[in-house]
Amino acid sequence: SGKRFSPLVPPSSVKHPCNRKRFPRQQRTVILFLGALCEQATSTRNMGKAKGAGGRQRQPPPSQGSSSNRIATGKQSAGGDGNEEGGQGVAPEVAEWFEKGRIRMMEACEERNPSIVGDATKAQEAKQRLAELSQRGSDTKGVSFAGDALHHLYFSTKFERRGILLYRILAHLLVSSTSSNVKTQGEMAACGAALRAGICRQESGKTELLAVSVGGGPGTDASGLYWANKHFLGFKGTEPAEGREGGRLDGGLHCVLMDKEKSWRRNLATLQGIMHPEVTLDFAPCDVGQACTSPSNDKASADIFAADLIIFAYVSHETSQVARSSDFAFYRGVCKGAKKGAVMLFMDVMGHSQPLFDEIYLAMRSELGEVNV
Repeated sequence: SGKRFSPLVPPSSVKHPCNRKRFPRQQRTVILFLGALCEQATSTRNMGKAKGAGGRQRQPPPSQGSSSNRIATGKQSAGGDGNEEGGQGVAPEVAEWFEKGRIRMMEACEERNPSIVGDATKAQEAKQRLAELSQRGSDTKGVSFAGDALHHLYFSTKFERRGILLYRILAHLLVSSTSSNVKTQGEMAACGAALRAGICRQESGKTELLAVSVGGGPGTDASGLYWANKHFLGFKGTEPAEGREGGRLDGGLHCVLMDKEKSWRRNLATLQGIMHPEVTLDFAPCDVGQACTSPSNDKASADIFAADLIIFAYVSHETSQVARSSDFAFYRGVCKGAKKGAVMLFMDVMGHSQPLFDEIYLAMRSELGEVNV
């Protein structure tokens, strides 16, 4: 409902026959709608070191040679979600890594296209496009994410906050849910146990983990998985096996970034340089407005159907108009084709996403014999 911290309760408009069931086995598909949990994870303002009006002081970037006259700096959000809080409640080494990663991604955009540095016109145009994601009526249509100026601004404003948000949510579910002090102990313990059985190396018995980030072309979800893997998941890759694509390592965590905007692929090498070997990366074109098995989603669907963890972070709401027009064909296809034991993690704008979560839940539920939410 968004009024209490209860991610396992189905949307309020749905009468679900498994309401009181827990997670007896990992061989069920687990779907977690985390609008309320995003609110919980981002409302804690005093867990981290307080920041001044100008934000946290920059750490030295991983590499030199970039102009200090950036298009956008600091933490001012250019629009969209407004539900993330970067640098809050994480260890200093984590905050520092995200800060350096943010700067490195901005540098890569500048190195690739020096003309964006100091170009106020391009900066304003990119800012306006992102701002449309926070305007009611426009926030369900999506925007074009093409162009180095927009990529530069996106990394500046969202690389840390999105990645830290996913890391903190997974930490809360995987670790905090085992504490006897958690108010919603029963539901949180069940949720944490299901997640650990699905995506943690020790509990799941899996030797490697495949994650897909639908709408995650910028790699912000993968950055959250980087620290989640170091601290909680426990997958450690070795040398790549012969014939494996995308730099994937045996025994590691591999994440496929999926996005309709194909130009995000140009950042893949820089992202991999930041995250290797904790997370190896690949890219696949993906359009949630088309059926999962449509020709445009061929590569994406193959990875989705093999995935252990399927992440929809801040993509469902902004593409909801086209998804509704196809009767949520993409989501239906994902649920129908996902392997047993797969975990689907939805994160989106709190409040606005609740009716949409209801619709997606019903669409996906119709494709499954048993589902836990």
